[in-house]
Amino acid sequence: GFNAGSTFKLFTLVDWLEKGRSLNENLNGRLRPVPNMKNSCYGDWINGGGTIINNFGSDPGYYGTPLTFTKNSLNTGYLTMASQLDLCDIAKVAKKLGVTRGDGTDIEMRVANNVIGDDNVSPIAMAGAYATVANGGTHCQPKVIDKVTDSDGAERPIPDRQCTPGTLTPEVASTAAYALQGVMTGGGPGQAAIPFDGTPLMGKTGTHEGWNTWMIESSTNVTTAVWVGNWDGTANLFGKYWNGQQLSDMRYSIAEEAQRAADEFYGGDAFPGPASNLIRTIQKDLPNVVGKTLDEARSTLQGAGFSVSIGSPVDSELGGDRVAAQNPGAGSAPAGSTITLS
Repeated sequence: GFNAGSTFKLFTLVDWLEKGRSLNENLNGRLRPVPNMKNSCYGDWINGGGTIINNFGSDPGYYGTPLTFTKNSLNTGYLTMASQLDLCDIAKVAKKLGVTRGDGTDIEMRVANNVIGDDNVSPIAMAGAYATVANGGTHCQPKVIDKVTDSDGAERPIPDRQCTPGTLTPEVASTAAYALQGVMTGGGPGQAAIPFDGTPLMGKTGTHEGWNTWMIESSTNVTTAVWVGNWDGTANLFGKYWNGQQLSDMRYSIAEEAQRAADEFYGGDAFPGPASNLIRTIQKDLPNVVGKTLDEARSTLQGAGFSVSIGSPVDSELGGDRVAAQNPGAGSAPAGSTITLS
C-alpha cells in the first residue's frame, strides 16, 4: 500500500458524525502543539514532547468548522477533531469501511500522525470506503475481476462479493458526502479533477510528504481512486515535470479522464442533503469580560471557543487598559463567532 495522506481524514469525519457532532461546530484549528488523544484500545497518545504537525503549504490554521477543515484539508483542524474523539473508534470506522494496511493487517491508530494518513493503504480499498459514503451507507467489497472467459469465449464464474447495507446510516453517509462535495466546488482543491460533464461529485485530495499524491472522487454510482507517487523511494513530486505537467498534478488529469468515462457509462444523480442535526449551529456560553484587561479578555473568550476582534475605543470609567464593552454581550452565542471588544 501507499501512505494515504489526507484521504484518510474520511474516517475521522465519519466518526465525528457518528458521535452526533455537527459539521458547523467551531474548533481551534490553529497551528499549535498537537492535543493529547484518547485511545481506548492501546492507551492514550500523550504529546509529552510538544510535537507540532504542520499544514500543507505552511498554513498557520484558523478557528473553523469540520466543514471548512474538510474542504481545505486542514491537518490542524482534523487533529483537533480527533482529540475530541477516540483513536480506537476512528480505526474501527476504517475497518468497517473495508480499509486495512496494504499488508492486510488492521489499522491501529496509535499516534497523532495516523489521523492524517501515514498508514499504507491500497487505492482499491480507499475507493471502496468512499463508495460506501456515495452509496448511502452500503459497503460493497470492491470487485477486482469484471469478467473471465475461457478459450472458446464462454464466460466463467467470478468470485462472489458481499454488500453490507447499513454500514453507515443514511444520515451519516449523506452528511459526509455533503462535506466532501465542498472539496470539488467553490475553489476546493479537487476542482482540477472535475470532468465538467454535469455529474455531481464529491471527493478528497491527499498528499504525504511530497512523495505520495492521491485524488479520490465519486458520483452516486462510481468512485475513482488515483494514486501517483513513489512505489520505492521518496523523490518529491513537487517541482518536477513531465510534458509540462508537474508530477504532483498528474493525479488530477488521470482521475478526471477515468471519472469522465465512468460518468458517461453510469451517470450519477444529485447527492441527498445532509441531516439537519449534523449541520446544526452550536450555541456556547459567552462569558462577560467587561472590566478585564485586553489580554485577559482575549484569553477567556478564545478559551471558550470564540474569536476576538478589537473595536473602536469608547468612553469609560474603567480606564484605557480595560475592556469597556463587548458585542454581543454575555449570555450565549454561536460557537466560534467573533466577539468585538472596545
